[in-house]
Amino acid sequence: MDVRLYASPDRLKPPIPYIMPHVLLRFDWEKWLRNGWCQHVIIDCAVEQIFFKKRLKDYPDWYWTKFNQTVAKVQNNKNVWLVIPDYPDDYKEGMTYDQGMDNIDKTFRNIEKFIDVEGVKWLPVIQSRFLKRHSFLESCKRMKEYNPTRVGIGTVCKTRNLPFIYYCLKTARLHFPNTWIHAFGFTLKAMPFARHYINSADSSSHITWMLYERRDRGWSSKDPEVQNKAYDAFQKRAKEIIDSPHLNSFNKSPPDC
Repeated sequence: MDVRLYASPDRLKPPIPYIMPHVLLRFDWEKWLRNGWCQHVIIDCAVEQIFFKKRLKDYPDWYWTKFNQTVAKVQNNKNVWLVIPDYPDDYKEGMTYDQGMDNIDKTFRNIEKFIDVEGVKWLPVIQSRFLKRHSFLESCKRMKEYNPTRVGIGTVCKTRNLPFIYYCLKTARLHFPNTWIHAFGFTLKAMPFARHYINSADSSSHITWMLYERRDRGWSSKDPEVQNKAYDAFQKRAKEIIDSPHLNSFNKSPPDC
């Protein structure tokens, strides 16, 4: 299976075929589409900014103002998918639990609110409690009720637990055999084991790119030239993995599930 790779356009120079800005980023994705600098856009809901950086328990009122403005902008645009705001549990376990609702309940509450809004190509997200396989399985069952044409896997973003990542993506594919599956925050280390189960992933994390930058201490992460060089290196290595005919070409086997 071919895998489409998205990247955060922040500080990257066009053209970048598949980009993934977030709703709080001051970025003119419409101009990129209009000028042919990209082919497709996924607008992320900015969970990292809200829950990882700000350590909030929920999306604040000012966020929903921005989000609803984005909803209006993307309506009837076939080249843009909008992520329905979800709640991670892998930044700090239990951080978003509230009034008897865990992160999964709150995620589905938002899906229920937005999924029927017409004219928007929604990307709902499957979540789970932190490293809980049964929790992810139950989320897949709940998501099937909406019969989505595309889903995101958000629970594998920060964890580096390869068996859990492999389980989640394989389980998602079993439940959604004909659905587009996007894996958020995917790493190259996980790609050989799970590339057969996903349609797209993103390298939006600058932490991933910094791994390449450290190979040359003269690089600066704020330099656009450096960002493009790191992006190219990531894309090249990812393509090598995706294009490999067999997993055993890496002398590896899938993690023990």
